Amino acid sequence: MTPDRPRARVLVIGAGAVGGIYAVRLGRAAEVELLDVRRDHVEAIRCRGLRLAVRTECEAGEFETRPAAAADPAGLSRGPFTHALVAVKGPETRAAVASVASRLGSAVVLTVQNGLGNAETIAEVCDARICHGVTMNAGALTGPGEIVQKEIGPTWLGPYRAAPADADRWGELLQQAGMEVHVLDDPRGAIWSKLIFNAAVNPLPVLTGLPLSRIYAHPDTYALLRTLVDEGKAVARARGISLLHDPLVTIDAHRAMGDAHTHHGSMVHDVERGRPTEIETLTGALIAQADDAGIAVPAHRTVYRLIKGVEARTAADGAGGTRTTAATRGTNGRPNDGA
Repeated sequence: MTPDRPRARVLVIGAGAVGGIYAVRLGRAAEVELLDVRRDHVEAIRCRGLRLAVRTECEAGEFETRPAAAADPAGLSRGPFTHALVAVKGPETRAAVASVASRLGSAVVLTVQNGLGNAETIAEVCDARICHGVTMNAGALTGPGEIVQKEIGPTWLGPYRAAPADADRWGELLQQAGMEVHVLDDPRGAIWSKLIFNAAVNPLPVLTGLPLSRIYAHPDTYALLRTLVDEGKAVARARGISLLHDPLVTIDAHRAMGDAHTHHGSMVHDVERGRPTEIETLTGALIAQADDAGIAVPAHRTVYRLIKGVEARTAADGAGGTRTTAATRGTNGRPNDGA
């Protein structure tokens, strides 16, 4: 840090794969504290530290940090925090941020969560300055205190309810942590690019039982991916969003890797663990935007309904609850039953 600026103090809300990746890397440049509801994960971090194994084509290595960690807000330090990173899944955003709202103080909150609506939800439950963005870093929580990073990529971010200087502060901190970051005046093009990518890619391993490498390789599932991307692009155009990059380019880059592309997507893990998926903030949000713009998205609507069926089956099997929403509602931001 610069001599006239104290060392940053970062609260990471959600220490799963993405939150853990940021926590380890931010540990190089800041004092990091974690909040995560998985008590075995928190206990492992307290005892042994948080370990990150990087396994990508461009980098391999082992990293570790020893942050303070708590399983509930009462166990957090008094702060003050200069930064807060929200890295929980979309369905958990409201409760997670509300639980720490009184502790955020002057911290600048950054969400890098997938999908739409996360910054809006955060703004409803806290008074903090908020930046929003998206990241191409990805991995998996492989055990308590253990994360594997399978993809390394940029983070794009910009102000939502904040000043440009607040976004710059986050950008500087991530750069100091050795991460690639791009600060934008308006990051919606980046957010929508990944929204369309995730809405196309993440549900298909759940619905087919195939790994992403085989979904990319099979002509029929690849054709479905292209259709989902085309529908998403049409919605973005109708909403006046200029995409930062073409989601199909990312898909084709992964497809070219063949079996070397081992990332399965987090939605599979959510279903396996009986947790609600991010289908509402991904496909559900895209359908709501399409409905508002009068754009037909039949492929996305079918995928949405099938995933909701999988969630219902998981709930019936007793593996976990599902977030109930009515697919017949369209005027309040939920998908309606139109064609």
